[in-house]
Amino acid sequence: MREVEEKERESGAIARRPTVFLADDDDLFRAVLREELLAHGYAVQDVSDGAQALELLAMAADGLAAPPDVVVLDVRMPGYSGLGVLNVMRRFAKRPPTLLLTAVSDTSIDVLARTMGAFGVLHKPVELDDVLDAVEEAVLSKGRRPSRV
Repeated sequence: MREVEEKERESGAIARRPTVFLADDDDLFRAVLREELLAHGYAVQDVSDGAQALELLAMAADGLAAPPDVVVLDVRMPGYSGLGVLNVMRRFAKRPPTLLLTAVSDTSIDVLARTMGAFGVLHKPVELDDVLDAVEEAVLSKGRRPSRV
């Protein structure tokens, strides 16, 4: 987050907190990650399933809400999966970098997610610092492919 703030200061941009949309059906994990993101200076909107995530993202795509800087999706959620949400996001004119979280160790999910345009895939159990690093890299990338993640 410090790197984001430094780049904003250097460019003379008005500092605003980068926004993360977080969708995960694990209430405890989502709450802990939300608090960690807030503590590191991010604004966070969080939901517990894919349908709610799509609703938020559609509102942002239609200009009815501020768009997120990064989207973090759990792969397995009720309703739409993270991959299902990512698939719908492919239709949006502007897509924020999207990170997927998965407890499944199947590498085909990684390949599919990247083919669908995911910025990165993180495997649970995941260290919070790894998620924070990936979110910061995604914010700084402005949608470019990651160097790692």
